Amino acid sequence: MSSGAWLYGFVANVGTNYGGLMASCALFALAAVIFFVIVPRQMVGGLTVGAVKG
Repeated sequence: MSSGAWLYGFVANVGTNYGGLMASCALFALAAVIFFVIVPRQMVGGLTVGAVKG
C-alpha cells in the first residue's frame, strides 16, 4: 500500500481521525528530513573522492 493510500485510510465518511493522520504525517516528514540530512553528506563525500586527480 502506498503512503498516500495509507494516509487516506484515516479519512472516513463519518469523520476524520486527525490524531492518527497528523502522527503518520509527522513520521513521513521525519523520514524525509533524515533522508535529506544523511544523503547529501554521502553524495558530497563520493563526489570529492571521485574528483581527486591522481
